[in-house]
Amino acid sequence: MHKAHGGEAGLRSLIFSIAHARAVDSFRHKGRAPVTIAYVAEADDRVEASAEDRVVESIGQSSIVQLVERLNPEQREVILLRIVADLPLESVATIMGKSVGSIKQLQRRALIALKNHVATSGWKAS
Repeated sequence: MHKAHGGEAGLRSLIFSIAHARAVDSFRHKGRAPVTIAYVAEADDRVEASAEDRVVESIGQSSIVQLVERLNPEQREVILLRIVADLPLESVATIMGKSVGSIKQLQRRALIALKNHVATSGWKAS
């Protein structure tokens, strides 16, 4: 069995050292944690239209529907839930019974497929 040496002064020194180290760790942790701010649409004073708004304006809704119909069913569902319904990844994963990682991959592949189709087919808005 180990015995502490130094008496009352040594014990105070040990306790102070531990408390100091914990305080420093706490301050460092708080310094690394990002500050999150909730998005409030009414307070958004941007004058530039979003990318989605610009696409809808330039090609029209019926043309977008035609493009999305070219995707496979899972990719189409992910695009509709993520972009049209504006649901977070976790909600889409729950709805589709998949992991968040697989939803990210499906969305990425769907967007690449849409981009490639537009770029290679000479697709024009109708």
